[in-house]
Amino acid sequence: MFHTELWKEQRSLELIDDEDNVRRLRKGFKSRDEVDAELHSLNCIYEREPELVPEVLDVAETSIDLRYVEGTRVHTVLRLLQEAEQVDVRARGLRARLIERCATSSARIQELLVKDMRESPRARAYYPVQKKLTTLLDLFDSCLQLGLDMDVIEAETGSAEAYVRSTPCPVPFRDAAAKNMVMAIPELWLGRCSVTEQREFVREAVAQSSSETEGPLDRAPIVHLDFSSCSELTVPEDDPISLLVHESSWLGALPACAKLCWLPVAPDSMRLTVGMIVRMYRLGGRRLSYRLIHQDGYRLRYADESTAFYFTTLVDTGQALCSELATHFPALLSATHAIVDRLAEGLETERDWFRDRYQPQLKAYYRDVFPY
Repeated sequence: MFHTELWKEQRSLELIDDEDNVRRLRKGFKSRDEVDAELHSLNCIYEREPELVPEVLDVAETSIDLRYVEGTRVHTVLRLLQEAEQVDVRARGLRARLIERCATSSARIQELLVKDMRESPRARAYYPVQKKLTTLLDLFDSCLQLGLDMDVIEAETGSAEAYVRSTPCPVPFRDAAAKNMVMAIPELWLGRCSVTEQREFVREAVAQSSSETEGPLDRAPIVHLDFSSCSELTVPEDDPISLLVHESSWLGALPACAKLCWLPVAPDSMRLTVGMIVRMYRLGGRRLSYRLIHQDGYRLRYADESTAFYFTTLVDTGQALCSELATHFPALLSATHAIVDRLAEGLETERDWFRDRYQPQLKAYYRDVFPY
């Protein structure tokens, strides 16, 4: 299950220098259908807002060549700004401005994708909420000995999926987390600088920042990546949650409900609850799965991130924003509490099960944005 559902490195990324000295990123896919799905979303955005996505340079049966963007993930910059906050309070204001820029461009992308969805005859499925959640919880129940009632959980996740299928305002399932955005500052590209130099660049940007003057982090283009899941549909809150309820963009408190929906639709607390369940388990579930099954991969990909953050946040959300979590999904909430409690005890695993079984090439694991 981990190999087919959760292992992110199964999709190849290659850095290509072609005969015209144009650097490109070759992104691999399992099938031509996946190629066509991503290509459709990229073209939909590029035709209207070309600065928001990389240019497509070539297309093959199982790959797309994109113009290579030198820079670093927005996620990396946000984490470095979080570090800088400990010594310079101005870093928090700079981080807040960057998050707002990301929200503005992500909302525009969501608007374009929804418009295309309504105009395009392409077949789309709904995100398989029940399968995704029960697969994760079954894994955690087995590894952490949580004693979950999986029959009840299957019923609740089925209700969550039925709700998603019934929503009158579905949106393409994207992932607007800061890890899927590149800040196009060549000086921050790891092919040109070290992690220490990235940190020094960000701290210098903080030192030069003010509310009146734009610095390099205020001016740099933000380029969005990864539209491979847009052939599935979910609730409109998913993208705002992905960006704003994320450890790297956390400003110390849950965003207001109004910040968690970018479309002009009436607020709906049940819709927000389902969106929060899906997204917190997608983000937290992958990190915890790597920690339990593939320790080497976890250290390479998520070592600077918390395993418990998203589960703890979901519990807090149930108290602050989503009362339906306790009333409609008590078994899911109880399972989340059990995960939080178990993680608080500390995790020690004896072996890397995935490495022993599959012998993955660890050189293909990237914590920053691309191979370089």
